[in-house]
Order: sequence, then structure tokens, then C-alpha cells
Amino acid sequence: MNNRLLAMLAVVLAVQGCSGEKASDAAPAAARTPAQAASEAVPAVLQPGTPAVAALGFVLVTKPVAGAQSDLRLELSSAAPMPEIGIEVLSDSITIDPATSRATVAIEALGKANHLVRITPQREGLTDITVRLTAGAQGTAAVYSIPVLVAPPGG
Repeated sequence: MNNRLLAMLAVVLAVQGCSGEKASDAAPAAARTPAQAASEAVPAVLQPGTPAVAALGFVLVTKPVAGAQSDLRLELSSAAPMPEIGIEVLSDSITIDPATSRATVAIEALGKANHLVRITPQREGLTDITVRLTAGAQGTAAVYSIPVLVAPPGG
């Protein structure tokens, strides 16, 4: 359990940009090329005892603030094409927009697929989002955890 917490904290620090660079020195997300944006993805934490269906990374497109809607981009990748991967996004403390909480994507020959999820955190602090990936209509399911550090309103 302690290793999971440490892994989540490490990922949160990486996502929050603890590189020591000033935020004003970085190009805005809209100005970055797709290759740069893809390189920002942080690996989600695969839950023990579940098989990897595809690699899952994530990018918090907008800073999560309690009570405000923001975007989370899921980036799936696989060495081999996968014609159907089901995505289900859940959280106890973050409201997930029903229109984006479930999706089916395909990983084509290029080996990648993206899905944008709209989230509204309910309270500030460290929380998490659970993502379930299912290969095929009734295939293997993998469960991933995404840590999210939510800022206070106006913060």
C-alpha cells in the first residue's frame, strides 16, 4: 500500500511540473506541436493483479480546480494494432462527464489512440481517477489509477 502511495505522489509531482522551470518559459499547450504534447504523458499506475491491455498515459490538459471543469487526455498505446478497446473512467471524488466517461477506441498501425475526458473535481487535495481498459467486446480488463492533485477554488 505504501508503494502505491509513493508511486502516486511521484506521478503527481511529475504532472505538476516540478522541474524547476518557470511556467512562463514553457509554450502554452495550444502552441505546442502534437509530438511535444504527446511527450508530456505520464504513465498511469497499473493496479496489481490486473494484466496490461495497453499502455496508458495521461495529460491534465487544464489544471484541476475544485468545482471547475477541466480536461484529462488519456493516451493509449500498444506495439500491435488493437481494433477495439473499451474505456471506462470512474472516481468517487471527481465528477466525470457522462458523455466522456465511456468510449471505445481502436489502436491502428501507428500504435496510439487518444480519448478526452471532462472532469469536475469536488474538493481540493490529492485524489484519484480509475480507468478500466477492456480489450475486445468481452476481453481482458486492466485497471489503472491516475493521481490528481486538485487546487482550491481561485487557486
